[in-house]
Amino acid sequence: MHTTHTAKVLADSIANGVRLVTLEVTFPRIILAEMNTHRVFSRCSSSSRAIPIEKMIDRAMTDPYVPKRWLANQRGMQGGGELSLSAQIAARTQWLIARDRAVEQATELKYLGIHKQWANRLLEPFLWHTAIISSTEWNNFFFQCIHPDAHPDMFETACAMSVAMRDSNPKQFLCDNEWHLPFIDKADFEAHPTFQRSYEWKKVSVGRCARISYLNHNGVRDVSEDIELHDRMMERGHMSPYEHVAHPMTEKELQFGTYCWTKERGHHMVAPFNGNFRGWVQYRKEIQGEENMIGFLAEDQKGTAFDEIQGT
Repeated sequence: MHTTHTAKVLADSIANGVRLVTLEVTFPRIILAEMNTHRVFSRCSSSSRAIPIEKMIDRAMTDPYVPKRWLANQRGMQGGGELSLSAQIAARTQWLIARDRAVEQATELKYLGIHKQWANRLLEPFLWHTAIISSTEWNNFFFQCIHPDAHPDMFETACAMSVAMRDSNPKQFLCDNEWHLPFIDKADFEAHPTFQRSYEWKKVSVGRCARISYLNHNGVRDVSEDIELHDRMMERGHMSPYEHVAHPMTEKELQFGTYCWTKERGHHMVAPFNGNFRGWVQYRKEIQGEENMIGFLAEDQKGTAFDEIQGT
């Protein structure tokens, strides 16, 4: 079965009138830059620096990204009408020839002993990409991307995300000490009844979000390894996986809201932001020095504070 544009909900929570959703989204690697322009999103992505060359080559050969529709060239950012059937067949052939050449050159770089962080880059136009995305703000994204002017692959990806959210039933959070925990479900709680929900489980959730870098977060799950990965990333200053875990703001924190105008309600107060979440406090924001982690690391750690955690 070939990969296609997909989205599934990992956690869906409502508190203080604000819905926080975490999605696992798969889309063509070529639109990652466009996805990253939406700054209200927290993201963790599969990494060309972490996944072995052999795995990337296999994916490019057995399950490549190939455009579904080939549109005519014209001025502007949008393509024209669809090409004739014969031209589309020829375009697909040329695309796959380019894929084959990229694989050949990536293989040559591998034989030369070049690290995957360079060799894998040649394969990216022909690969599918998986990311974990969390946000409380979705309207502008869907307005821009579920639109005829959007890139066709962005349009299809956004539609998949919208449908996944539409079909999900969010959990209503009533207490500010409850946590939004991607990749944690009832079976986890039952398997580890002695774990503290707020302490151990937020570590496990962070570790599982981080595993998207290697695309191995769906394998056999070992909570001790997830906690170890959480701690290792803390030591090295890798903060983005900590953004997906959050708890509702307290009543005191909500008092610092801002005023907003909407057609439905006019001028009214809305929940304040914490980082890029509204009405929620990110786990990241509870870590001392998260915005300048290197200042809090031991001297022997500072030289490697921002090194990539290598995959195996």
